[in-house]
Amino acid sequence: MRGEDANPLMRPLVWLYRPVLGAALRHPAVTLVAAAVVFAGCGCADSSDRPEFMPPLNEGDLMFMPVTDPAIGLSQAIEIAKRQNAAIARVSEVAGVVAKIARAETSTDPAPVNMTETVVSLKPPTQWRAGMTRRSLSPIDAATALPGVANIWTQPIINRINMLTTGIRSEVGVKVFGSDLKVLEDRARTIAERLRGISGAADVYAEQVSGAPYLDIKVNREAAARYAWRRHHPGRHRDGGR
Repeated sequence: MRGEDANPLMRPLVWLYRPVLGAALRHPAVTLVAAAVVFAGCGCADSSDRPEFMPPLNEGDLMFMPVTDPAIGLSQAIEIAKRQNAAIARVSEVAGVVAKIARAETSTDPAPVNMTETVVSLKPPTQWRAGMTRRSLSPIDAATALPGVANIWTQPIINRINMLTTGIRSEVGVKVFGSDLKVLEDRARTIAERLRGISGAADVYAEQVSGAPYLDIKVNREAAARYAWRRHHPGRHRDGGR
């Protein structure tokens, strides 16, 4: 039994596919040239307005991620979140605001205290003010601007995709690697200043890495080895005596 006879839904597709396949096999040169032209056209079509393969989707909600000083305390971070959430909630198009400070009770979310994730739920567009669009609604920087706070506006799903793929909370970023935290911070600020002068760079900020509460642990290997020996061989010395 042939494949198109086994599935009646495939018969129209096979009926269309066979003549095209036959013509392509009879004229291979023309087929390759046509494929090359189509491929080149897809690469050049609308390249100035759509640099991404998939344009940004309207997820319905917004993600607001303010970043403060790394050495900030939890009480200060909560106070900043309260002030910014109250400013966002006063916008008539906003239905609700929920903020999460630092990481959740899971090892897969290593967010520091100075990073807040705020989900902004919007009302249906039919309830928005006349002439209001998502572009004019986001970002609401004027209402949430605070000294020492870098505001980042994105969407919940695309934010998670960017974080999983690149580790950066934006579509474009520059990573600087090194062992000296002070040098890394200076280099990051220099790069950010250069990027701010580029046309189209609307929101540029440098993440601070110094000042955070790091814990540097140095293990005494000889003492650790003696301790492990005593735990596994109680009452004996490492030389085999008692």
